[in-house]
Amino acid sequence: MGLLEFIHDLDNAGLDNAQKHQSFLDFVTYFDGLNNEVLGNRVIAPLQLSAQIFKRKWREREADDVFKNHLYAAHFTLHRYIQLINAGNFEQFRPILQILAYDLYNVVAYTEINIRHNPLNFRLGVRPAQEAREIFDVSCRIMNLDLNAYYPRELIPISIFLIRQTLEVYAKQTLGYTRITDGNGNRVRVSPHIAWDFIKKETSSPHNRITLPVNLTILMKVEEWTNYYVHSGNIPELFLTDNALEFITPLIYPLNHTPDYRRVIVFNGTAHIRDYGSLKVDFTKFVNNKRSENFLLSLWCKLLNAVRISDSSNVRVVEWLDHPEATVINL
Repeated sequence: MGLLEFIHDLDNAGLDNAQKHQSFLDFVTYFDGLNNEVLGNRVIAPLQLSAQIFKRKWREREADDVFKNHLYAAHFTLHRYIQLINAGNFEQFRPILQILAYDLYNVVAYTEINIRHNPLNFRLGVRPAQEAREIFDVSCRIMNLDLNAYYPRELIPISIFLIRQTLEVYAKQTLGYTRITDGNGNRVRVSPHIAWDFIKKETSSPHNRITLPVNLTILMKVEEWTNYYVHSGNIPELFLTDNALEFITPLIYPLNHTPDYRRVIVFNGTAHIRDYGSLKVDFTKFVNNKRSENFLLSLWCKLLNAVRISDSSNVRVVEWLDHPEATVINL
């Protein structure tokens, strides 16, 4: 049973859980065939496996080795699930198998096309990034799970991590950028707060171009609070987490209904931005100026300028989305 047939069976309301479980076993048999054809009986040690599968980027000549490690890791996961899943509990695992099936597409496609030389007549894809609203929704729902089967006090603080992530993602998507690189296109390390630092600076200006649905001081207090608990491991009182969720809810809900300059309603665009073109220019300057606050780095940049050496790694480049999640009133 191939990948597409397996996905269809998972969604087929006419099949009972025993039949869907059998489809899962049939798919694993198919995947075993892919794995054996590429790797045979090869065993990849955890040290090598972790070095390959968690790479963010790799050279072209490394692609084949990275693929083989991903194939091995996927094969391991499928066989771990075989030990966990049976006809009786299949419905509990069906959603995670649906996610896994889509995530296996690239490995399956590479093997079929490049190793077996079989064309595929379908393509699958998933969104590469989360939205702040989805992260926030999960954070809220964790507070209302049936916790009888868990350690409830240890589980609920997960909401704190997700609140922090909600704020970070919201700020990036509001400004409308994906990442910050150097002049050579390499991702650079920047503060996760840099978007909020800029928004804070902007909203304190008499010519502010960003309107938020929540008082910024409240948001920064919540962010500071989550930062402490993320790094300390301490467990806060539940009512504090509940109030933090309440404070940031207006960032997410109700959904925006104000049309942007294109007369399009961006439902997640609860922040409104004027003069977006100039805002993007100023944020890029802000990112580069932040680097010069480092005294030694500032001296190095001045030295390069003095001797007229061009170093593209000293430049910070902001990679922008086509449209931000904010509602842009005008460009």
